[in-house]
Amino acid sequence: MKSHKLIIPILMLGVFGIINTEMGIIGILPEIATSYHVSLSSASLLVSAFALTVALAGPTIPLLLSHVNRKIVLFVSMFCFFVSNIVSAYASNFSILILARIIPAIFQPAFTAIAFTLAGESVTAAESPKAISKVFMGVSAGMVLGVPIANMLTHHASISVTMLFFGAINFIVLLGVTFFIPSLPVTKPVAYGEQISVLRKFDMLIAIAIVIMLNGATFGFFSYMSDFLDQITHVSVNVTSLYLLVYGLMNIVGSFLAGRLMTKNIRRSLFVIPIGQVVIMTLLFTLNTWWATGVLLTLLGVLAGFAGNVFQYLIFESGREAPDFANGIFLTATNLGTTIAPFVCGLFINSLSVRFALVGAMIFSIGGLIFIMLKYFRKQKV
Repeated sequence: MKSHKLIIPILMLGVFGIINTEMGIIGILPEIATSYHVSLSSASLLVSAFALTVALAGPTIPLLLSHVNRKIVLFVSMFCFFVSNIVSAYASNFSILILARIIPAIFQPAFTAIAFTLAGESVTAAESPKAISKVFMGVSAGMVLGVPIANMLTHHASISVTMLFFGAINFIVLLGVTFFIPSLPVTKPVAYGEQISVLRKFDMLIAIAIVIMLNGATFGFFSYMSDFLDQITHVSVNVTSLYLLVYGLMNIVGSFLAGRLMTKNIRRSLFVIPIGQVVIMTLLFTLNTWWATGVLLTLLGVLAGFAGNVFQYLIFESGREAPDFANGIFLTATNLGTTIAPFVCGLFINSLSVRFALVGAMIFSIGGLIFIMLKYFRKQKV
C-alpha cells in the first residue's frame, strides 16, 4: 500500500472515536438509568453487552470480511458507529438504546483490526511498530477522555448531546476514509481455512494465554482503582479523579515509548511487563501514602500503555500470515482478560477487602510470567 500522510491520523481518530463510544457510556450510566427509568444494573448492560459482542466478534468478523476491500470495511464499520450514535441520541426507549450499542460493536473488531494492519503496512517494516503505536495512542486517548467528555457534556447539556458529539467524531472519520484512504482490494486473499489454522500454532496459543493473563492483571486492579483510592489511600474525590486522569495519560506515554523500544528486544519487553506489575502492585499493597500511590499509579499507567502495544505485536507476529484475523484474535484475548480478571479480583474483595484486588491481579501477572517462560523455554529445548 502506498504511504499517505493522512492515513495514520485518520485511523488514530477512528479508534479514538470507537473507544470513546465504548468507554464514554460508563461515565453517564446513572443519568441513563434515570432518563430511561431502569436500574443501574440494567443500564450497565450497555457496557457489558458491548464488550461481550466485541469479544465474540473479534475473531469471526475480521475473518468473514478478510476478502472484502478494506476501504469498504472501514467505511461500513464507521458508518454503523455514526448511525448508532445518532439513533442513541434520540432513542425513545432502553431496548432501542441497547440495540444501537450492540450493532456497531459487531464491527468494532473489523475497523480496529484493519487499522492496526494498515498502520503497519503504510510505512516501512522498520517504522511499523511506531506507526501501530500511534494508532494505540488513539485507543489510550479514547479510554482517558471518553468518560470525562461524556460526563461534562451530559451534565452541562444532555445525554443526546453526548451521543451527537460521539457521532460527529465518527462522521469526520467517515469523511476521512471516503476522501483520503485509497481503495484497498485484497489482492492475495488468504483462504479461510489457512487463516483459522494459525490457531493451531503453539506460539499463537501461548500468545493468547499471555495476553489474557497480563491484560487481566491490568484491568483486574484498574476496575477497582477508584474504590482502592477511596478506602485504602483515603484521598478525596477530586484527587481520585486526578490520579485516574494521570494514569490514563501515562497510558498514552507508554504507547509512545513502546513504538520505540519494544522491537529492540521483544523478549525483554515481555518479561518486563509481569515483573513490573508484581513489583508496583506489591508496593501499592504496602505503601498507602498519597504521594507514593500517585508515583506508583503513574508508573503502572506507563506500563499498561506499553503492554498494550507489546500484546498486539506478540499476537500479530504469531499470525502474520493472516494479519486482520490475528488482530481480531488480539481484541478477543484482551476483552477476555478484561472480563475474567475483574470477576476474580471481585471475589478477593468480597472475601477480604479492596486492597486484595491487587493480590488477584498479581496472580494473573504470575500466570502470564509462567506462560512467557514456557514460550521461551520450549524454544530453547527445540
